[in-house]
Amino acid sequence: MKTSSHSLTFYLFKLFATSFIIGNLLSPTFDFAFAQCNCLGYYEPNNLNARIAHHHETSICVGYAFSSAISNMGSPIEPRSTIFIDVLYARKYWEEWGFFEIISNPQTGCIAIWDNPPGNNIEHAAVIVGYDGGWRVNQVDGHGGPLEEGVLITDWNDQMPNFYLSQIKSTYGYTVTVKTSFNEGKIKADGIEYDSGRQFSWGKNSSHELAVKRRQYASSYWRVYRNWIDLQYPYNPLAIEPDSVASIEINMIKTFQANFIREFNIIFQNNFICVGNPGTIKVSNAPYSSPTSEFYVLDGSTIIGEAINQIYNSISYTFSHWSDSVNTYPNRVQTFPPNGHKTYTAHFTGKPVRVQNLHNVAPIGSPIQLVWDEHPNSNCTYQIWRRVKELYGTQGDPVLLAIKPHGTTSYTDIQYLRTSSYTEYLLSYDVRAYYTVESATADPWWYTLYGGDPLWKDPAARDSLSSQLPTTVGLANYPNPFNSSTAIIYQLPQDAFVKISIYDLRGCLVKTLLEGPRPAGVHTVRWNGVTEAGHSAASGVYILRLESPDYNIARKVLLAR
Repeated sequence: MKTSSHSLTFYLFKLFATSFIIGNLLSPTFDFAFAQCNCLGYYEPNNLNARIAHHHETSICVGYAFSSAISNMGSPIEPRSTIFIDVLYARKYWEEWGFFEIISNPQTGCIAIWDNPPGNNIEHAAVIVGYDGGWRVNQVDGHGGPLEEGVLITDWNDQMPNFYLSQIKSTYGYTVTVKTSFNEGKIKADGIEYDSGRQFSWGKNSSHELAVKRRQYASSYWRVYRNWIDLQYPYNPLAIEPDSVASIEINMIKTFQANFIREFNIIFQNNFICVGNPGTIKVSNAPYSSPTSEFYVLDGSTIIGEAINQIYNSISYTFSHWSDSVNTYPNRVQTFPPNGHKTYTAHFTGKPVRVQNLHNVAPIGSPIQLVWDEHPNSNCTYQIWRRVKELYGTQGDPVLLAIKPHGTTSYTDIQYLRTSSYTEYLLSYDVRAYYTVESATADPWWYTLYGGDPLWKDPAARDSLSSQLPTTVGLANYPNPFNSSTAIIYQLPQDAFVKISIYDLRGCLVKTLLEGPRPAGVHTVRWNGVTEAGHSAASGVYILRLESPDYNIARKVLLAR
């Protein structure tokens, strides 16, 4: 290696000057702070056996070869003899930046590279200038001396190059990529529309204008523009919504990206069992008809849904929970963070509103005759309940007198007569709507009046009781839900062999409550929440079933311990 006789001052000046040239004129990612142009030699700190990059007082082989190739393609870099390129960074020109491509065979204008072993330091570089009895190169001798022109390619160390680099593939400039963050869609550069990911070769210090449509559709989502960024400095946006145009100046290889975020389509709806999705629902504190039209929510944002307890078609609906296709949510007012297109459903349990205008129309001294308005929901039947309090006595338990179908609006209780004052009995009646869809009854509401001695105490009137036998089979329980015990009331229009049982939702028998012949009329049996094996049944929904040769009726029972 030839050593220089120049003064230290001269070398420091050269180091500064050549570093500045490389950082600002040649390397697409160099700046003065890290341009390691080494006119004094270079070696790898971790490889003491690596060949030191040879140099000359005015050039090194790598610097000459690369600057010569670039100059031939129209680069403003002149003169070539002043260019120095550190061998470490020279490799980036084809490995990272794509200014050159590796080819196997020599051709005029290519750079010949001696790289042994491959991937280590570049041992030597020269420019191929033609063929004359062998490939000829221009080179700077690795051991000092002037530029050598037209020498045989094997002149250096009697070795052929390991590979060759083709000339720059387009007019000299920096490769600039312009894309969207979702790698699809369209971008505009200088007013012309291109597909995302378009690469341009733009000259140093050239100015350009980037633009993008604010909404673009790709992969099942609308995408909404947010900002333009230089990926090298992602936290310093070049333009921010609503400004979708970015002005840029090119000083190195760059990738510019228009950032978009996905837009989700969100629908809210109610779910009333066996009814559908009607009613009212709130979104962001505003009421809407269910199901709503689509709301548009950006990725990373939230939206608030509010379920409304409401009455629809004379059924009172109480919120249970929210769900989407994957998750459930417990809160009536729920903040949702969608991660895709979603339909959020508010689930409800329903029970009928109470029967209206219940009253007695019998005159004093006649059997109690109850009348009421027809329940508006055709899926409701009627349970006729009565409780009795004797004068100076205590209030008796409710007794189910009858189960009547929808369409019935009156009932006569011949067991008690109407009186004008509280001299014997205080009678309370409840015509309780029963919603067959959800096996739910209305809340109790008692109508009270005065009654006299029961008519059945009069032997002459006993035969008239037969007219009060039920005309249809019926099954109900009270209370429902229940905690420890529930009364199961069933009515038979005729004598029958009856089996009443409890099953779980899998269809497995939990408890047989009775099995045998029963006379026509209204009867009661109780279930205390115990299984056939004598264990306490778990909380949950069970199926109450009445079976006979002519009937098979089922109702839902909710045990809530």
